[in-house]
Amino acid sequence: MTAVYIDALAVDGSSNHLNPTPAWPIYAPVIITPEVVPSYDLAGGLAYISNPDLSAPVTVPFVSVPILSGPVVLSVVAAGVLGATTLFTSIGLPVLALPTVYAVVTVPSYDLASLVSAVSEPVIPTPTLFTANAGTSETPPYPLTHARILYDNLLLTSTVTATAGTTPNYTLIPNTYQSWLFTGTQSITFELADQTSMDTVCISAHNLSGCTVTVTYDPLLAGSFVAFGAAKVVTQNKPLMFHLSSSVDVRRLKITVTGSGSRQVGSIYAGIALQMQRPFFSGFDRFGDSTTYSTPMTAGGNIIAREAIRKGYNNTFSFKHLSAGWVETYLTPFLLKAKTTPFVLAWNLDAYPNDVWFGATDSDINPTFMGIRDLYSVEWSMMSHGSV
Repeated sequence: MTAVYIDALAVDGSSNHLNPTPAWPIYAPVIITPEVVPSYDLAGGLAYISNPDLSAPVTVPFVSVPILSGPVVLSVVAAGVLGATTLFTSIGLPVLALPTVYAVVTVPSYDLASLVSAVSEPVIPTPTLFTANAGTSETPPYPLTHARILYDNLLLTSTVTATAGTTPNYTLIPNTYQSWLFTGTQSITFELADQTSMDTVCISAHNLSGCTVTVTYDPLLAGSFVAFGAAKVVTQNKPLMFHLSSSVDVRRLKITVTGSGSRQVGSIYAGIALQMQRPFFSGFDRFGDSTTYSTPMTAGGNIIAREAIRKGYNNTFSFKHLSAGWVETYLTPFLLKAKTTPFVLAWNLDAYPNDVWFGATDSDINPTFMGIRDLYSVEWSMMSHGSV
């Protein structure tokens, strides 16, 4: 096939004819060598034909039919030889033991049901109506654990007689440096103008240690004397307090001292003791020794002597929760008397019957309102007589 190269400008675009006056010159024709078409194997063994000439027909050889072999006679497969049958020994049945005869199990015996008596209902006592505990009464008597104070001496107007000794009247003076002096066993008697109720007798500023003191009274002027409490065996020279649980009527009061040697008694009180509404709630100094000593020394620092120049006791007594009614009725008379007169105080006759003091306060006693309902507290210091 021959191809001619034509420049685009040599063709007239309006008529598709060659342009006689192209912008560029027309080159001479070029002979184009035909391209060889590649050969392809024909199907079925056909030779390819060169293009463009066709070769002469080619005789295709006959494909012979393949020769099939004749049938093959297969040999008979011999059956496998089976071994002789093995005779298995029969399995013997297990030997079963003969059944064992079990003894009959005895059924336990049960007691026949008992008829249970009906339980009776418990007897519930009738509820008791509890009455609320009342507060401490404003009226004595109170237990002996409460302090006793004897401040009003009802013997001051009595007539005094003694079996022996000197100045028995000094026992009525409220001081301790003047005393009834006597020797051995003696008695002193006070005769009152009328029957007078008394529950307490106190003996102070004495040296009766080692003696036995007995107090008796006569309700009538000419009657017989009756014991005013139990006799006391004196073991120390501290004040003695004889106190009864209830008052008795006294016309004559007799005190007997059984002993030996020179004796003295500085003060005897008798009357109705003030019973404090409350006991001590806090600690209390039972001893309260307040002795003043003198220890002279030389210029070189040597001790010359040691002596007690003033004996005595100093105790503080404090009471709380005192009702206003009790303070007004019972405490106030004592506060007024204590301004001018010594008094005798026992803080707990139940547990400490020998803890008794005779003395006076160092200032006025003033109860203080506690701020709890109508309750008061009171406290005072007491300077007491020392041992003789």
